[in-house]
Amino acid sequence: MKNFHQVFTVFLAIVLFIFAILQYNDPDAFLWIVIYGLSGLIGILTLFGRIRMFVYPIFLIACILGAFFTWPDQYVGLKVSDGDWTMVELARESLGLVFCALCITYFWLAGRKKFYINQQ
Repeated sequence: MKNFHQVFTVFLAIVLFIFAILQYNDPDAFLWIVIYGLSGLIGILTLFGRIRMFVYPIFLIACILGAFFTWPDQYVGLKVSDGDWTMVELARESLGLVFCALCITYFWLAGRKKFYINQQ
């Protein structure tokens, strides 16, 4: 079970780093590269047991609040053809923050159970 948590943590961290890289052409790229990059970094730090427990709830609350306040006034879908581009972009960004929040929650639980690499 310990190996599963380690592999899954690495997988999520890689996915988050890939998301960060894919943000390079976004109008607010710096913000999203930092958000996804920090989320991935938290996963790696969790893996090696090098993160303080107070970091998880702070980042988790920030992601949840960000997702709540980013959600568009009117949901029109996630595809460009679904409607107003601004609303589509806001929905995507909000769901990205929800994904980060889910990853941070998993990292937090894995960190509490001490499934990281340097534990005997």
